[in-house]
Amino acid sequence: MGDRICRGEATQIYFANQDDVLSPSAVQVLSVLSTSLLRCPRRKILLLAVSGDDGAPAFTNVAEQRLYRVRSTLLERGLSEDSFDAEPTLAPHVRLPKGPIGGVVVVTRR
Repeated sequence: MGDRICRGEATQIYFANQDDVLSPSAVQVLSVLSTSLLRCPRRKILLLAVSGDDGAPAFTNVAEQRLYRVRSTLLERGLSEDSFDAEPTLAPHVRLPKGPIGGVVVVTRR
């Protein structure tokens, strides 16, 4: 988790179904991830909201809040606005295989 983020490996931050609150374990993952991301300043961070069993119609609002929470936490951990490739992306129809809960995927690219 996080060690290969500079090479483009994705990390997912999970949220409970229909929830936008970061769990203590998600905060810990973001802490480790932010340390790794600081080591690859030339890469741009892309955030993508994905659904598990969240589904419509509430997913859009929940996804926006999840993206906000992840981005804010990474910014609080020392990453700059310039580190992000674009605004976070909502993709409510993307489903992870066997994903019982939704989340935010964090990935980097050149």
